[in-house]
Amino acid sequence: MATLFYAPRFTPVDAQGDPYPGATLTFYAAGTTTPQPVYSTAALGTPLTNPVVANAAGSFEPIFLDQSASYRVILRDASNVTLFDIDNISSALTAEEVGRTLYPRSTAEISANVTPTAYRYVYGDVRRYGAAVNGTTNDATALQTAITVQAAGGAAVSLPSGRMRIATTVTFGSNTTIRGQGNKSSLLVVPTGSAMTVLRAANTALFNDGAVFEDFGILLANTADIGVDLTSVSRLSMRSVRIWGDESQVAVRGTGVLFDASVASCYANSFFDVDIRNCVKGVHFREAANANFFYGGQIINCTDNIYQEGVTAERTDNCGFFGVRSEATAGNALNITGDVWGWMFSGCRFEAYNSGSKAIRITAGDPTLPPTVIAGCTVAVSGGATDIDFSGLTGRVLYLGQDASEYTATTGTGAYHLGLGTLYVGNPLAAGDATVTAESSSTNADLALVPKGTGVVSSTTGFRGNSITLASATPTGTGAQIGVGNTVRTTVGGAGGGSALPATPRGYLEIDIGGTKRQIPYFDVP
Repeated sequence: MATLFYAPRFTPVDAQGDPYPGATLTFYAAGTTTPQPVYSTAALGTPLTNPVVANAAGSFEPIFLDQSASYRVILRDASNVTLFDIDNISSALTAEEVGRTLYPRSTAEISANVTPTAYRYVYGDVRRYGAAVNGTTNDATALQTAITVQAAGGAAVSLPSGRMRIATTVTFGSNTTIRGQGNKSSLLVVPTGSAMTVLRAANTALFNDGAVFEDFGILLANTADIGVDLTSVSRLSMRSVRIWGDESQVAVRGTGVLFDASVASCYANSFFDVDIRNCVKGVHFREAANANFFYGGQIINCTDNIYQEGVTAERTDNCGFFGVRSEATAGNALNITGDVWGWMFSGCRFEAYNSGSKAIRITAGDPTLPPTVIAGCTVAVSGGATDIDFSGLTGRVLYLGQDASEYTATTGTGAYHLGLGTLYVGNPLAAGDATVTAESSSTNADLALVPKGTGVVSSTTGFRGNSITLASATPTGTGAQIGVGNTVRTTVGGAGGGSALPATPRGYLEIDIGGTKRQIPYFDVP
């Protein structure tokens, strides 16, 4: 009869949780240096090469021991440095006994004053510190302990597949790393009851820097829950994380990610392929949360998918969304209600369905600040939803490359739209004055207006500058102006008629045409 040596694929790791590619396990008869065979199957029919060599990932193939024998086992790394030498191992050892041998209490655990409760799990695994991962036991303490050990120099926190009930807030600090097995496999689940925050900085009065969250999910349960609170957190990287307000995708609960720099900095946080849905606020920006960026992923079915709060203490600057899908079924895909500048949306898709929902809503801002730029994005609406709402807009917004159909609801004094070969200032669908200012940092710089195509369409409004007017009628005003009109006047000798020009010009305008100077006479207007 035979028993499996330890795990189906034994993978030794160091104190930081890193494996040993190319390591070797040598099996001897207990108390000797005489090699003793181990096998690839429970039938003990095929001996393995002794020593057994780990693959490039540091894992060994399944190893079966002869139950009638006792072994001495030596683990060496790829450089032949001995990592452990254990004698008198029998196939009847429990996983816990083997774990105590392979993963003894680490220096980081000793430093953090933590004693593992389940040695059979590798360093960093939350089950090593008591996590049940059954969806009913509160695993918050085990997760917090794993973070504490990592902060003392231990391995990155590892979340196994399964549901971990988190009934109390878990805090993290600088350089905390939490990795799961997939955002639909490793789940942190909030119980129904009092509202709570799942993850937040341990000390919001300090600068918390460099955390990494990857490949796990958070399921909220209460209206005021917060999935990840980034108050006073900067340079966090979040990749392939799922935060849902309702697993059934019916109710709307909580806030996915909160940004707040009201106490300490909250900037340069990066998000890659996140999935946030069915929250009251998908991502919520408060004051001074600057330079935070989203790349890919989606934020959908929230009351406000992307929400910037109109806090007056300090604005939020230079945030960006690139290739993000934001879909609203009963709220706003994008809702900016306060002063911002330098925000960028590129290659995004803003969708709104059903009456009352809006794809883009920007209703505030500061006209002295650089504009929010929306470039190469798509706006799609149906069911009576609003595509763009700029009512009350006081800041500046620059559109690039939009469809003409997307201007049907644009209002406001600070909206710039560039598309279909036309520059619009203000509301492109409403009559009224608008001003285009062309400035150059160079002295005496030229401004060239070059018409393209086979013809030029005349305008009844014309183009007006501070000192030059190109219009379809005689210029008016007191500044120096040039008028291009349709009134025909002729030069007639003598006194002429009432509409004739004088016989003698007032002066001459000299121009250079291809290197040849020409003079054009000008007259007093009768």
